Amino acid sequence: MPDLLADYVVSGTITPRPILPQFDKTSILADGTDIATLSGLPDPCTVLVNGEEHTITGGTLELDADYPGTWRVEIRHFPYRDFVQEITAT
Repeated sequence: MPDLLADYVVSGTITPRPILPQFDKTSILADGTDIATLSGLPDPCTVLVNGEEHTITGGTLELDADYPGTWRVEIRHFPYRDFVQEITAT
């Protein structure tokens, strides 16, 4: 039986929805130079960072921070499964 959140139909066949990769790290220094990288994204795609939309081209998102905090990154790009990950800057 198909899972409506995890599967979709391709040419009449139930197929698992692809999963987006994860960031290379979930904690960075709040120094403006340390970077968390998310590669392998669909090109282009829309990414929400703390609810603010950004269009990413080239398939890579790099996140840095000048001050401490937590950034919630969300991607909803069918047929990929929804993605949510938090990056903390200290």
